Amino acid sequence: MELLDRYLQAVKFWLPFAQQKDIIEELRDELQSQMDDKEAELRRPLTENEVQDIIQRSGHPLLVASRYLPPGQLIGPVLFPIYAFVLKMITFCYLLPWLLVWLVMVTFMPSYRAAHTGLALLGTLSTLWNLAFYTFALVTLVFAIFERVQKKTKWLENWDPRQLPPAAKRELRKQRQPRWESLTGLVSSILMLIAWLALPRFSQQLFAPASGILALAPGLRSYYLPILLLMSVEIALHGIMLWRPSWTWLPSAVRLVTTAVTLKLVMSATQFYPYIVWVTPATRSAHDLASVNQLNETILMLNITFSLGIALIVALCVYAGQSALRLWRYLQPRFAGPGNPGALSRSRLF
Repeated sequence: MELLDRYLQAVKFWLPFAQQKDIIEELRDELQSQMDDKEAELRRPLTENEVQDIIQRSGHPLLVASRYLPPGQLIGPVLFPIYAFVLKMITFCYLLPWLLVWLVMVTFMPSYRAAHTGLALLGTLSTLWNLAFYTFALVTLVFAIFERVQKKTKWLENWDPRQLPPAAKRELRKQRQPRWESLTGLVSSILMLIAWLALPRFSQQLFAPASGILALAPGLRSYYLPILLLMSVEIALHGIMLWRPSWTWLPSAVRLVTTAVTLKLVMSATQFYPYIVWVTPATRSAHDLASVNQLNETILMLNITFSLGIALIVALCVYAGQSALRLWRYLQPRFAGPGNPGALSRSRLF
């Protein structure tokens, strides 16, 4: 029943992840049993309003989820799931990006490290600790007040199950990567490889007027072939997924490695700062030298503005999480033992 699925989905959202499956199955059996008893009593299928009455009597999803949570002192089990959700959103959507930006500045900006040496560099994190402390304290205070208010009111008792969000469709098919996605990625990767191969000739033509005046840092030229190799790996990955779309574990595993290598290349490239230098710096004026320094700082700031370092770190975390999840799903039925009837089917789904 759609209404039952919507209700169980709403309850599941507020439950601890480790207990979601068991609690939802237990609640589903209980509500389904009540519906079966009511149908047997009426000797006909239940109407939507009758199903709604049974679900409504079960209680608001927050109240139902709170029954399975340990009682709290300052914030009770009814509001605690919302409280924890708000803290997670603040952590992952504000505090973590702040920390990632700080890491990128420390890693990719020599001028920032020069301005904050030794313990002063760690001292720049004091702003983050203050933000975390005051934000968490304010959220805790607000929810503590709500906890006192909700005990005196009955705002969770007057609710309508029909206002719950639609239930997510459960995927029963074997997981496969769409071939059109692999084909699109293959074509775009080949085009990027062609552009990278044409880069040396294009750059010579583009910067020909300044070829005897400005030059790229010599050490940066050694990065051309490693990047070419990474592009070739991406092309091979799309070709394999086009041939074996059921190997959904492969992209996250390969990109975990290639992203780590890319991050290492980007981090090592910072040692060649400045990126653009004068061919004959001794003959240049102080104004010319300052102009090139400003150009290098602009390139560095553009890198941070477009979040290359942050994007690589976030991507690395995402691919690591995906790979760990795939590995856990692969090993779980084997830990369960041969007596587990679902072990074979789950391993095939991997």
